[in-house]
Amino acid sequence: MRSNGQTADGATVDRTPLREPDGRNGGASDGGTPSSATSPSPAPANATGTGPSSVGGPLSYDSVRPVVTRIWEQVLRLDGLRPDDDFFELGGHSLAASQVISRMREALRVEVPLAAFFECPTIAELSAYAMTAAATAAHGGGAERNGR
Repeated sequence: MRSNGQTADGATVDRTPLREPDGRNGGASDGGTPSSATSPSPAPANATGTGPSSVGGPLSYDSVRPVVTRIWEQVLRLDGLRPDDDFFELGGHSLAASQVISRMREALRVEVPLAAFFECPTIAELSAYAMTAAATAAHGGGAERNGR
């Protein structure tokens, strides 16, 4: 690209910042009418969805699973998901998994690798993984795939 903002073939590059996937910069990410799944609301900061953007105290499965469920419902734009629902059978793919990972990092302060979706493809399994990864990280260890 040239310094004047044009490509070699003369096309002008649009340098307008992209909107956040969850619509925080206005409108739905797909250009349509915003829905409740894409409305600009901050991700919950902890397992109960209240308080500052950090998890206070250890996570429990019963506090993590509803957060993971809500994130999946938002990303996949589905309602009424159950703990045994499979991410890929629901239409999830690697880009959607990346969005879930980002939202889990923000809401639960836990790192979940993409590979975890293949090892733990259900809400119940991923919630247990996240809980274990958070406990491992809290004790100074990394959240490794085989070190759960």
